[in-house]
Parts: sequence; C-alpha cells; structure tokens
Amino acid sequence: MDANVLNQRKFLAINVGCNKGYDAVEIMRMGSANTEFDVKNWTKTIKKIKGQLPQGVCGQHNLSPLQIPKGVPVVENAMVYCVEPMSSNIKMVRKVASSIGLDAKGLVMTQAAVSSSTGKVSFPKARPGAEAFGIKNCMNRPKDYPGCQEVEMVTLDDFYRANIPKQVNGADQYIDVLLIDTEGHDYEVLKAARSALSRTRYLEFEFHSFKPWIDTPLLKAIDYLSRLDFTCYWALKQRLLRITNCYMNQYSKHHWSNIACVKNSEIELAKHMESNFENAFLNQNVSHSDVQSEV
Repeated sequence: MDANVLNQRKFLAINVGCNKGYDAVEIMRMGSANTEFDVKNWTKTIKKIKGQLPQGVCGQHNLSPLQIPKGVPVVENAMVYCVEPMSSNIKMVRKVASSIGLDAKGLVMTQAAVSSSTGKVSFPKARPGAEAFGIKNCMNRPKDYPGCQEVEMVTLDDFYRANIPKQVNGADQYIDVLLIDTEGHDYEVLKAARSALSRTRYLEFEFHSFKPWIDTPLLKAIDYLSRLDFTCYWALKQRLLRITNCYMNQYSKHHWSNIACVKNSEIELAKHMESNFENAFLNQNVSHSDVQSEV
C-alpha cells in the first residue's frame, strides 16, 4: 500500500468481545504509537476503581506495554472499537477509559453481542472481568432467568456498515486489526462478516471446544477464509504454524487456540508471517506433531 494513502486514512481496529479491555488498549498503542495507551496504567486504574484486579486468562494484565521507538509520530484520529456484551464488563471499561481520558482519544466502547444475526439475545450476568461466558450459557433458558439479561445482538457486517465509512479523506478505510473472542461463537461472527472481512488486513480469532464452534469443522472455516483471500496460522508461543494449504487431520479435534490470518494482498505483513512459519518450522525440521502441545 502506498505510504501517502496510509497517511490519509486512520488506523482502525475492532475488538469483538473485548472483556476487560486489555487487548483493545494494546492494539491502540500499537496502531497509534500513542504511549498514553498503557496496559499497566489501565490495570492499575481497574484495581483502583474495582478494589481488585480481574486477571486475564492469557496474562495480559502482567504484560509490559509495547515499546514505541523514539521519533515515531502519533497517528492522529486512530480508533479502536471495544465491543462487549456483558453489562458488568462494559460498565467497568467505560469507567476506566473515562477516568484516564482514553474515551476522548479513540477508544470507543459499544455494548453488543456479535453473532450471525441481528436482534436481541439473552446473555449472562457475571462479575466484572469474568471470562468463558457467552451466548451459549443462556441458550434454552427462560426469559426471566435471573442469571441472564437481554442485550442487543448484531452481525459484524451490520456493525461495520453502521460505524465505519468506506473512505476517509478520499482514501479507502480498512480494518487494520480485527480481533474476535466470543467464547465459541467466533465462526458465527465470521460467516456473517463478508463485507467487513473484505476490508480487513489482519484477523485473529479463537478456535474452541465450546458450542457452537464444536459443530463446525475447522477446515470449513479455513476454506471460507481462503475464498476471502486470507492465509491462516496457529498463533503459538512466539511462532506461527500455517494451517492454510497445510491442513492435517489432527487439526479436526476441537480445542482452545488462537488463529491468526493475513489478507494476501498485504504483501509485507504476509511475507513477515510466512517467514516466521518457515524459520520456526521448515528450516528447523520441526514437524507439526511436535508442536501439538502448543496448539
């Protein structure tokens, strides 16, 4: 992509299922180079407001902020959408963002469940920061069940059309980063997101043993994304393992993992990800079966 075009448009990311906001803050820091987006300060503020720190399953609350090289200019008008259905989480994230001023600097909080249809859906109530809760937990419950409440549900395409212009200052507006974490509904989100995915540069989502993911073969999802011009990898510890055109039968077993995908037209990023795969596995004679414990 031409550098002049990059300068005309703004960095934009969507974090579907942003929970406590850790990933949204780090994505914004990465994309905007604005050091005010500091995950350490974010966790400190959560603890100050809530009296305790809800810990992330992946340990994001312990991470040091991404180092921004000196001289890198801050990207003006950068924006990250934090989309979260659980009331206790969205209230906490809004309060934290407001208290340190990040809501005025491009971090946009929206309460909604994202899936394959638009309407209303019953979603769990839980303490702030609770993870592993999703639409599945309230399925087949009566409407007056006290552990669930009705929230707005949208498809990612509906959210995209309602919130994101196709162009900014005459340049195409892309989704630079799309992160999906919906505790089993990730493929439901993807299959109703063709328009959004057509403009997405980098995609990351969860593979899971939860319903309804467990009813969808991984190969079906990978083939769907291949038709949309993505190459996908298992996102392991410090390395990538390609799935696209390298599918193995053992991948059919459902388990928890993250999958990272790049739009093939993003030449530099695609080269970087493929190089990581080649250096970590092909050049070191490491077999796919050797890394199953990491997947």
